Amino acid sequence: MPAVVLLLGMCVAVVQLAAQAVALQGAVGDAARLAARGADHGIVVSRIHEVDREAEAVVEVDGEFACVRATAPSRMLGASFGRPLEARACALDDRAAPW
Repeated sequence: MPAVVLLLGMCVAVVQLAAQAVALQGAVGDAARLAARGADHGIVVSRIHEVDREAEAVVEVDGEFACVRATAPSRMLGASFGRPLEARACALDDRAAPW
């Protein structure tokens, strides 16, 4: 019986970690689109902080793309664990578009 409880706890932790990674990737995608539209740096970073207060974000301009890269501590059952989660997304910079 203790092995079953341990296994279930590990499954819950892995699902929680996957959900955190998906949420971070979604927030980084939103932040990249905001950056491409010319939003203030604080607004871009605040979108990522809505998902994780401890996340670190970097906004980069790569040619005609605005890219956002974020790193957040991975958490399992509330405790920081292992490698940090990383996400990166780019969006076409509207200000660089010829139209």
